[in-house]
Amino acid sequence: SLLIRDDGSTDGTLDILKKYSAKDNVDYYEGTNMGPSESFHDLMKHAQGYDYYSFCDQDDVWDKDKLIAAVRLLEEKHQDVPLLYCSNLKVVDEHLNYCRLCHTGHYDLKNKYSGLVDFFAVGCTEVLNQKAIDLTLEYWSPQCLMHDSWVFMICNFLGEVYYDRTPHINYRQHGGNVVGTEKSAMGKVKASAERIGNNKIQPRWQNAKAIMASFSQKLSSNDFNRV
Repeated sequence: SLLIRDDGSTDGTLDILKKYSAKDNVDYYEGTNMGPSESFHDLMKHAQGYDYYSFCDQDDVWDKDKLIAAVRLLEEKHQDVPLLYCSNLKVVDEHLNYCRLCHTGHYDLKNKYSGLVDFFAVGCTEVLNQKAIDLTLEYWSPQCLMHDSWVFMICNFLGEVYYDRTPHINYRQHGGNVVGTEKSAMGKVKASAERIGNNKIQPRWQNAKAIMASFSQKLSSNDFNRV
């Protein structure tokens, strides 16, 4: 099932949505312009009653096996804790020409504290279960950077995160991305260096503050001290 939220568009988006909503398992609703984080938050409130959920941006291209690769993994896990699947991405330009892999390093999923500063769960790759949705809505924080980072932190500290090094999506970079990555590896290194000296560009410290404010009673004593 596909649920689309119109974020107060002023172009021909609604006409397109009306056309597609006539098809099976496609629905939409209109909303005011809230920006990406609050828009996805609102979508989570409207999309209920499913086993698994996935965020979808309008500018990326999915591989045919994107969802099934995630679901096959998550179905093997216990559903009584928040579960999150995320994967690598193929960075492409606006014409879908391949540029590079988004992630080339190895992530230590056992070190959950590194996830506060080394964020690898990109929203368009995330697939989560109902428990993750429930906790995200119950503890939504306006301090969180983005919806995808908040879901990741919840699952990282209170559930389980599974990372797939194999990419299943073309992550399109076209100059108008709200959040994106550099097309070249050198550009990625330069952007990372800039963030080190300027937390306003990507203030990861807010993640820890938001976790402390929302989950101080749920964190273990070790997590509480480390965060």
